[in-house]
Amino acid sequence: MKTLSRIQYSKLILSFSVFLIGFTILYFLTIYLATGSLFYNRLILLINIALSIVGGWILYKSRYHVAFSFDELGFIMQRGKKERVEREWREFSRVSLLHLGGGVFAIRLYDKQDKFVDIPVSALKLNPSEFRFQVMQLIKGK
Repeated sequence: MKTLSRIQYSKLILSFSVFLIGFTILYFLTIYLATGSLFYNRLILLINIALSIVGGWILYKSRYHVAFSFDELGFIMQRGKKERVEREWREFSRVSLLHLGGGVFAIRLYDKQDKFVDIPVSALKLNPSEFRFQVMQLIKGK
């Protein structure tokens, strides 16, 4: 089974930024409530950055990271720690290329009841058009 698991730097930076802003606001709010004034400490800033790197990585891995494994029988897609999709290619009848805006693409697979599953090819750093044709061949069973 071939596995694709690439780091999405935009989502990683977003996760880091959320923690850094949160820790910085918490620091200034605590200092202001304790002393009545705001002052800046470089050591605290470095600690906030270090904690944000760790927290951002944990948030990224648990919520945004996409891992996709596939072979000629089916695929397993894991987004974060909670969302997991495991399906077989023969369950699907149609494939389309979906542009989500901002240069982000997904491959949408439709099953017999017109329910669909999206494979985020941009997050996996794949060529959307080439991968769509590859998926079409897998669905046909060739």
